[in-house]
Amino acid sequence: MFLQDSADQDATSGSFRLLPSVKVPMRDGINLATDVYLPEGPGPFPIILIRTPYGKNSYRPAWVAESASPLVVPGREAITRPRCNNPVDVFVGGGYAVVIQDNRGKFESEGVYRYTLSNRRDFEDTAKWLDAQSWSARRMGMWGCSYPGHTQAVAAVTDTPSLKTVTPSNCSGSWNSGRWPGFGSYSGGAREYYSFLSWFADPTNNSLFLKPDPDVAPETWARFAHFYDIRPDYKVDADKLAWDLPLLGILDRAGLPPTEFNTFVSNPPESRYWYDDNEDINEKDKVYTPALWIYNWLDILSGEAIEGFDWRKKNAADATARDNQYLIIGPGPHCYTMSGRGCENAKIDDLELGDTRLPIWDILLKWNNRWVNDDVHAIDGMPRVTYWLYGKNEWRTSTDMPVPETRYQDMYLSSEKGANSLHGDGRLSFDRPRSSVRDFYSYDPADPVVTGPQNDWGVSLLDQRSIEARKDVLVYTSEPLTQGLTVVGRIKMVLHVSSSAVDTDFTGKLVDVYPDGRAIQLQNGILRARYRNSFLKPELMTPGETYEIEVDLNATANWFAPGHCIRLEVSSSNFPRFDRNLNTGGDGFSETEGVVAQNAIFSGPSTPSRLILPVAPD
Repeated sequence: MFLQDSADQDATSGSFRLLPSVKVPMRDGINLATDVYLPEGPGPFPIILIRTPYGKNSYRPAWVAESASPLVVPGREAITRPRCNNPVDVFVGGGYAVVIQDNRGKFESEGVYRYTLSNRRDFEDTAKWLDAQSWSARRMGMWGCSYPGHTQAVAAVTDTPSLKTVTPSNCSGSWNSGRWPGFGSYSGGAREYYSFLSWFADPTNNSLFLKPDPDVAPETWARFAHFYDIRPDYKVDADKLAWDLPLLGILDRAGLPPTEFNTFVSNPPESRYWYDDNEDINEKDKVYTPALWIYNWLDILSGEAIEGFDWRKKNAADATARDNQYLIIGPGPHCYTMSGRGCENAKIDDLELGDTRLPIWDILLKWNNRWVNDDVHAIDGMPRVTYWLYGKNEWRTSTDMPVPETRYQDMYLSSEKGANSLHGDGRLSFDRPRSSVRDFYSYDPADPVVTGPQNDWGVSLLDQRSIEARKDVLVYTSEPLTQGLTVVGRIKMVLHVSSSAVDTDFTGKLVDVYPDGRAIQLQNGILRARYRNSFLKPELMTPGETYEIEVDLNATANWFAPGHCIRLEVSSSNFPRFDRNLNTGGDGFSETEGVVAQNAIFSGPSTPSRLILPVAPD
């Protein structure tokens, strides 16, 4: 099989020449700092392009940064590469020129950095410059995770002849019409608060960087750049900072340099900011390139991995692009699979996973050899979809996602005396309830349900029993399963709700309960009630009125073993992953005071609140 036979590329031999800090001109006169790594030989070479806001120098092998000798400049001798598991090592060893560029306004690049601006134009201008170089074969792929993945998703919707493929990881790669604006800065209409607070609080992601003197010759800068660290130097306790109100100005009050955090929190999903005059993907775009998309189940965009996979096939510019969208979804958090972090005895949070290794570098080389080098047999036998299945703790493959023959199974919520906390009698059953019940709880934004130890960019596989002890968490648990149940794909929760407030949140967590009592969270989600009908046209609630809402719980792949129970937690906060709804109906970013909401979940024949699971054939 393709995955079993693959072996990681031996990247310990070979050599390269580094052309450091080359100034690549953009159409508006701005120059972007770019490192070029060339393999041995005269070329021309196929290219792997990486565009990053995190500093191109971070990809330089460690010995280069620490060397007291001048960096390699045009005409100097080649230097042997020292290590692997770095895209420079892997791809140069595979015969590619590796080009790494600081995004506009970042590190050594000129201009002003804006999160959603310039990616499209700057990529197009960079591609034209690369096509004009004597060492260029005018055939290019791309690589990178997170923001460098997003730059690829944007590049893929440009009609650039020399761009043959992209391999984005853990990024927003489709047009979502308000669902995940700003690279997933919102989910269900609520702010992905901790992820972006900690991101903007990181020194790498502020808007101010000291730049090299433009009058200094590039060769001079290249000789002495290793003496300098352009990255700002400060530390922020994001866990403590997250409790501050109002959200607007939170980093300013902490004394940090300027960022775009205020712009993000003050523009809700319906704001035209996300759609006018930016260069993200829009509804008119077409996908022009084959692509290998790499995600992880614990990432904030696990649901988008599947929805975007479908969108890219439907919006492909031609049959080649449509039929060659491939997908890998691994077990870990943000960038876990792309960075090759799998190991033989992996443990993530509270869950033992066994052997999570995947020969990702070899897969990436074969993929680029197929599309950039036109080796038509390079990916023979490669499955269209590869994903990790928790419970079985193994890699699975499929011809599509959702897995063919998936059926959607309803599990109904019910209780008798009340589902409040782990000590209530909330039930989750495949049988539709015969009697009507209301489960009440109070949501106080001053005392939200806490996320627990937070994965910066998503979900943690943590035991939930301490959280389930709270009275403002409704807990619905199935009977122990008599046979295994395989769940793969998008999870949804349909609730019939009411509130004393004009706006509040409803949250859900899917939990696998082990026979020893451990309650391992698999996935969670949220809906801000004002967005129950549309992310572009919010509507406040009428206090006391009952509404049917659908809450997206993202996606997972888990085998619920015999003897395990399926559990659903329902509440109105999951902080600090998501920002607190203050229940006032206000803007949420300039407010400092909230009100307590009395919320209710209805279950019964006429109000069938339920969990919807994608059950796959085993």
